[in-house]
Amino acid sequence: MVEIKYPEDFIGKIICGNCLEVLKQIPDGSVDLVLTDPPYGISQKNLKIDRTNIQNRSLKRSGKRSKELNYDFGEWDHFENRDELLSWTEQWVKECFRVLKESGNFVSFFAKDSISHFEDILSKYGHVRQTMVWHKTNPVPQIFKVGFMSSVEFLSWATKQKGAKHTFNYQLGQHHNFIETPICMGKERTPHPTQKPIKAVQWLVEYLSNEGDIVLDPFSGAGTFAVIAKSLGRDYIGIEVNPEYCQWAEERLKKIDSVVIQNCLGLKVVK
Repeated sequence: MVEIKYPEDFIGKIICGNCLEVLKQIPDGSVDLVLTDPPYGISQKNLKIDRTNIQNRSLKRSGKRSKELNYDFGEWDHFENRDELLSWTEQWVKECFRVLKESGNFVSFFAKDSISHFEDILSKYGHVRQTMVWHKTNPVPQIFKVGFMSSVEFLSWATKQKGAKHTFNYQLGQHHNFIETPICMGKERTPHPTQKPIKAVQWLVEYLSNEGDIVLDPFSGAGTFAVIAKSLGRDYIGIEVNPEYCQWAEERLKKIDSVVIQNCLGLKVVK
């Protein structure tokens, strides 16, 4: 493994590597906000559904449409069982709280069937403050016709310890603990299977960090959280195990002043 040095090889970079290995090289108490969207462990290996007859505009993208819904996100989302997923989750959560400042914040998306397990892990290393909700206004249809559409995803917000002073920009005004946005569509969309839209996350960076702060995403994917951080004048550290995703993230960060990103953020980009 090539030696990388903090901070010059970390800050303002997408580091392509295993998050557990990379996190160990980040100093204690050096990060202001951990904001991430980890693997949920919900992939169904090799499962693809023909969607030729599905009529739902939320699934349409510019260009040629795929005729299949792919329920296998990739090797990065494959776990043998729940115990393996939870054991691995505890390892990266522990490292994230180690590198988090005393005044820092931790926010992570997680699967709906892992709420209690995930927050139990968080409680071992920090203080869980709230569970938050992202309501997808254009969810994937319930193609099996046996239940309701899955239109929400959950986030957990935690701080280092109960009672400790943490960053919260209340001066921005009251905000609900949920956000409503469409899933990624149009020009914002990359080929990443679980990409989060900028508008679903931007408010968290605004409320839970300040300009010049360091935002860490140990599962950077297509780089959405790094794009938001950079656009709002924060420093960022992204970690991603998939080389192709790293490339997508770097390409998006180079286009930080693009009309697409500016429109998504609804602001003038800080350079």
